[in-house]
Amino acid sequence: MHGIVLERDQDDRIRIQLESEHEGDQTCSACHLKDSCDLTRTRLLELNRSDIDIDLNPGDEVQIEMQARHVVLLSFSIYIIPLILMIVLGSIGNRFSQFWTILLSFSGLGIGILFNVVLNRVLSVRRILTVTSVGPDP
Repeated sequence: MHGIVLERDQDDRIRIQLESEHEGDQTCSACHLKDSCDLTRTRLLELNRSDIDIDLNPGDEVQIEMQARHVVLLSFSIYIIPLILMIVLGSIGNRFSQFWTILLSFSGLGIGILFNVVLNRVLSVRRILTVTSVGPDP
């Protein structure tokens, strides 16, 4: 994804305005979901200076990338792990009664969500995103 550094504050937080690579694309303009799609919207990314290896100043163009394996692993942890925990614990509860099936199913879902919250705090941006400088914005 492409972006432009907007500012760098006193706390060494860097704000980058992300621009979709699909902007102005004819495919997007013909799509019936274009009004609700997130791909065409501009987003703001905040990073700590310590999370990136290069020195960035306001106006610099940057390329932000995430490796495919990180996308797959994070998607798996967000969608599949809570579902698996919900099914496994629900199956265990099914041996006792409907009450335990429901209780343990929702407990599994809660544990899966809690797992993702903890994972989010443990993983650092430095390990997931790669920020490279393209140069100053013309």
